[in-house]
Amino acid sequence: MNTDRLPVAVRGGQIFTGGRYDRRRHVGQVAAAAAVAGCLLIQQLSGDWFPPAISVSQYGVGRWGVLFTCWTVLLGLAPVVLHSATPPIAGTRRREAAAKVLLSVGGVAAVVMGLIRTDAGGLQHSWHAKVHLVASIFTLVALPFGIALSMQAASRFWRAIADLLALTSTIGLIGVLMAAGGAALPGMDAASAWAFWQAVAVGVDLALLVGFAASAGSIARDRRMSEQGRNGALTGG
Repeated sequence: MNTDRLPVAVRGGQIFTGGRYDRRRHVGQVAAAAAVAGCLLIQQLSGDWFPPAISVSQYGVGRWGVLFTCWTVLLGLAPVVLHSATPPIAGTRRREAAAKVLLSVGGVAAVVMGLIRTDAGGLQHSWHAKVHLVASIFTLVALPFGIALSMQAASRFWRAIADLLALTSTIGLIGVLMAAGGAALPGMDAASAWAFWQAVAVGVDLALLVGFAASAGSIARDRRMSEQGRNGALTGG
């Protein structure tokens, strides 16, 4: 079998080729594409395009609730799978561990957000609406920064994209907090501003996911070359 194109991991001074990393990356890329398609589809079917009339969570209320659940599950799991598709290398384990924690928290929160829906109309009085709200906060905070941290292993171009989108995500999250406190935007009341900033945050999450999926192959290749060079230096080859 030709293993030259397979990602490589180094453990105990030995190189291990990992075809499973390629398979994981492909699964993650398909999941990322499906998450973006699912977001667009649910907007089309509901007739409520970004920014939504009330909030993104309202897509989960009503006849398209199952589609909303599928979308959020894909949104949460795709970056976790993509992160697992890149073999760990020496010198980056601390950063990768932090990214793994953030992606795991954000992924679980996204799944919870999809399975436990909010109340209709934007009011959040029920217990399940409060759980949904907490899960959505963890999703919007943990996922983008986990993805941006993971993309620091990519080329300079993709790192710059990740940093720019992480900054935009921060602005969106600040806007969500300000809208929650009653701050409005020109031409919008506080409720409309909440929906707008929430749409910005979700849109940035999807953009980061697309960037992560697009850069995943280059991350694997760069790591393979780095580890092959390191192993050659260690063995005198």
